[in-house]
Amino acid sequence: MCRWNNRIQEWQDVINAAIENKKKIRFFYNDLGTDFKLHLKRQEPYIVSPCRVVSANEKLYLIGGTEEYDDVINFRLDKMTDVEYLEESSRDISNNYASARELKLPQHRAEKIYMYSGESVWAEIRTTSDMMWVLTDWFGTNFLIKEEAGDSITVLLKCNYSALRHWVLQYGPYVEIISPLTLRDQIKIDVQVMWEKYNEL
Repeated sequence: MCRWNNRIQEWQDVINAAIENKKKIRFFYNDLGTDFKLHLKRQEPYIVSPCRVVSANEKLYLIGGTEEYDDVINFRLDKMTDVEYLEESSRDISNNYASARELKLPQHRAEKIYMYSGESVWAEIRTTSDMMWVLTDWFGTNFLIKEEAGDSITVLLKCNYSALRHWVLQYGPYVEIISPLTLRDQIKIDVQVMWEKYNEL
């Protein structure tokens, strides 16, 4: 449990009760400041129809639908404060997210490895066979080995665009994005920016 929010279990209990009773919840969402304290991301609370709480990368996330957006959004529980159970009936988001009652969690985790919201894209990644543990740790078995040549492998997978950008930068020396070209070009820009930062001194 993080030291800046010691009420995660309480929030989870409220959320679970709302899911069970098909009710909405209200809460404030926060960023973490350099003082290691939570600061409101916006002044207005979120009102959410909760769908499921999932665990990813040792963090708990609420998957739900808001009044503002038609898409499903992820919220980290440790960034939430003042979570309230509302008597208002929750909105059915099953049309927006495969099936809210039969959510495919392995697929959800594979496509949203850092729990970013937004579209998922198909991507080809070139790496080496000794990265298989890393690939399965992050994507489970939700990827296809498209080509093998010696120690080199090319895999095909579907993942959230922003999350994949983050992941590729994390494993930069060991992976290469082949497609989509938009992400490949973005990685080139990211690498150039890093190169310039490390050559300033």
